[in-house]
Amino acid sequence: MRIGVHLESLRPGRIGGMELYVRQLLDAALEHDPEVSFVLAGAPYNAATFTPGPRLEVRTLEPEDFRRLDAAALGGWGLDLWFCPLLTLEPPQPGLPSVVTIPDLQHETLPHCFSEEILSWRREHYPRSARDAGHVLTLSHFSRREIVDRLQVPAEKVTAIHLAAAPGFARAARDASLRRAVRRRHRLPSRYLFYPANSWPHKNHRTLFAALARIKRRRGACPPLVLCGAAIDGGGWSAELARLGLEDDVRILGYVDAAELPALYAEADLLVFPSRFEGFGIPLVEAMLAGCPVLASNATSLPEVGGEAARYFDPSSTAELATEIEALWNDDGARRALAAAGRRRGRTFSWRRTAAAALAVFRRLLAADRPPITAAEVPPITVITPSFEQAPFIARTLDSVLTQGHPRLKLWVIDGGSTDGTVEILERYRRRHPGVVDFVSEGDRGQAHALNKGLRRADPEGIIGWLNADDVYFPGALERVAGAFCDHPGHGWLYGRARYLDAADGDLGPYPTRASFDWHALAHECYLCQPAVFWWPARLGRVYDLDENLQTCMDFDLWIRIGRHHPPLFVDAELAGSRIHRGMKTIARRGRVFAEIIGTVKRHYGYVPLSWAAGKAQHICQPEVDPFRPPPRVPARTLAVAALLVLRYNWSSPSYLPRAAAELRRLVFGDRRESARRDECPRA
Repeated sequence: MRIGVHLESLRPGRIGGMELYVRQLLDAALEHDPEVSFVLAGAPYNAATFTPGPRLEVRTLEPEDFRRLDAAALGGWGLDLWFCPLLTLEPPQPGLPSVVTIPDLQHETLPHCFSEEILSWRREHYPRSARDAGHVLTLSHFSRREIVDRLQVPAEKVTAIHLAAAPGFARAARDASLRRAVRRRHRLPSRYLFYPANSWPHKNHRTLFAALARIKRRRGACPPLVLCGAAIDGGGWSAELARLGLEDDVRILGYVDAAELPALYAEADLLVFPSRFEGFGIPLVEAMLAGCPVLASNATSLPEVGGEAARYFDPSSTAELATEIEALWNDDGARRALAAAGRRRGRTFSWRRTAAAALAVFRRLLAADRPPITAAEVPPITVITPSFEQAPFIARTLDSVLTQGHPRLKLWVIDGGSTDGTVEILERYRRRHPGVVDFVSEGDRGQAHALNKGLRRADPEGIIGWLNADDVYFPGALERVAGAFCDHPGHGWLYGRARYLDAADGDLGPYPTRASFDWHALAHECYLCQPAVFWWPARLGRVYDLDENLQTCMDFDLWIRIGRHHPPLFVDAELAGSRIHRGMKTIARRGRVFAEIIGTVKRHYGYVPLSWAAGKAQHICQPEVDPFRPPPRVPARTLAVAALLVLRYNWSSPSYLPRAAAELRRLVFGDRRESARRDECPRA
């Protein structure tokens, strides 16, 4: 896929987060997708900041060259798609599939913050670009709703992709020497509030100053505040601070080098972010990665970015902001809890996921050989989430679904009567997303019973996804799933790739997924990752219930039953994250897992493969071994027990025994590391 990129508006160092977006999107796409190449239409002031390579061509265009760009000129570039990441589609009719990024519609919400010239330009070019482009990318689901509603763009034509912090941000924030150097250089107070923002009116500095003045009048002192950012039109804060008596309480650093930002966040006690408008809000992600607690405005996209890992306030209320600052400034425990939640949430934002979501849109646009589907034609998706005592994870799971932006989405959480705070979280989400999020919380007979209750509530005429309360969908997953089903009407279920995540959302590597479905191979390993599987009951001709006699491998049993009659579609994209942590059933109840898997395979296939016998043998002989990181060599005792188990399980199925013997020889004399990894099947 050869993509042209229009970069006339990229002014290095002058367009803030949008420059980070462009550069990191290009880098991540080139790093993780070998089928992608870019042709950059750069300008004399930015072309030299990109390094050409085998899949990155850089062309330097003068202003008159940009004016002459049209369909005929671009026709000679050999492009598949034209991408305009910086606000508007130029040229308006490029003559090939096109995508534009419109980050937000701030000028419609806060028109007084713009000059008449800029306001007129935006109101002319934004609607035209949204109309003429084949697809619109934006940076939050808040902005997506704004673009759909205000510009009257079909919902299926707009996709939200989240941003992330600069690579290495969290690592730099942990650099003690950098933190000491920054503290000395800027003579920082021992404790301080931090607000990094240019002095644009919508950044709402005056409300923050007024809140500090209110605290000072009441208490005789207020928390010190450190500001950084460019002074737009001179800033003019000195007189304001003097009037409020805060000249000794506010330190204005002005523009600081980006390399210092991680330390400024890490040393701060609290990020206070009173902005009245954000299309995304990268400072929240930066603060979370740096371990800095976040107190943010509840306006626009900020609750979407911060989720449950931030505290919020009304940006128009000086009193509310003052109260929240005082409460957090004086509560070490609350700040520690916010910092811990923030670190976990901050890791969910990555440029790899941003690039994957954008490239999924590009491919969908190129693959479309039919007219765009209307909102009414978008298939409904019901996501069923069984839950019990999952308060540490449930908010991240719900956010990963709700930020997909699918226009016909229903999320059912079937909770087993949790008492750890899960129900309170679910109540908040139901109030925040009426008609989309619903839940029941009552005793049940286990996870399979909970899933079956959810299936009875789902729309059988639509797509069903099953997402456990500790797993997540990756950005763009539901759009990719809906598109695949629409493009392949003959399939009733599908699966994609997935990745393992740890309890703090750290990446543990890919789930071992087979790209081609083989029902017989499924007997030997569960190569379908449960959260990356979706099915459409109406196309399958029936609703498949889960076997409530199973507690740990009911998904594996379901794939075997469906796959016997209906080969699935494979979607070559990472759709979900499957979480690995010590509290999960497949680790805590390892013996039960193997008993159920072995019984399930025997029931469906009539024999038990060596892979499961070897896994059971390892559990018996080496219970201390991490099942997801098996050792490079399998001890002789474990091999002997595996051989005995194969004989025991298959005594009534002698036809399999010669094959088992051959597999055992390969396990002993072949590549032992790979065999050990394969034979300890991942989460079934």
